[in-house]
Amino acid sequence: ALKSFGYNTLEACDGEIGLGIYKKNHSLIDAVLLDIIMPKMSGTETFKQMLKINPHVKVIIASGHVTNQDQKKMFAKASAYLDKPYQIMELKQALQSILD
Repeated sequence: ALKSFGYNTLEACDGEIGLGIYKKNHSLIDAVLLDIIMPKMSGTETFKQMLKINPHVKVIIASGHVTNQDQKKMFAKASAYLDKPYQIMELKQALQSILD
């Protein structure tokens, strides 16, 4: 869907792969869409590691629920938050707002 809006995308199937992609390409990445529940490495941990690489990383958190204080503190650093399920136009608007 993001490609249909003209965005170039990089995809990862879990947090570890996503973090590896971010480490290699962070200077080319304008924004990250990050789910909280992921295999191998949680979205919370992935986000923490991304912040170490780039404290200004623009992250959109997508989650059905925020369960603990650690997540709430971390997500306060996110550029946007989308409650699941969300509509693709909500994602488009979130991206536009953080990239403008």
